[in-house]
Amino acid sequence: MPGTLAFAYAYMGDYEQAMEFLLEARQSEDVELLFLDDAGLDPLRDDPRFVQLIRGMNLPEDVYLTSIDRISEDSEAR
Repeated sequence: MPGTLAFAYAYMGDYEQAMEFLLEARQSEDVELLFLDDAGLDPLRDDPRFVQLIRGMNLPEDVYLTSIDRISEDSEAR
């Protein structure tokens, strides 16, 4: 449930509340954390707490700490 709330707050633009719920989701091992690559979380990717969350879960940083826009720009440049 905290993961769902994190995404809802992120999409509403309340990134501070979204981050709080993401951290709570991590503690409760919420299944919603499977979707941390969602573009709605792009504004959080530079937040040190988000970076720590990704690193703490041993997720690939090139996927989870790169915004969807930057991935699209890189593939278009090729």
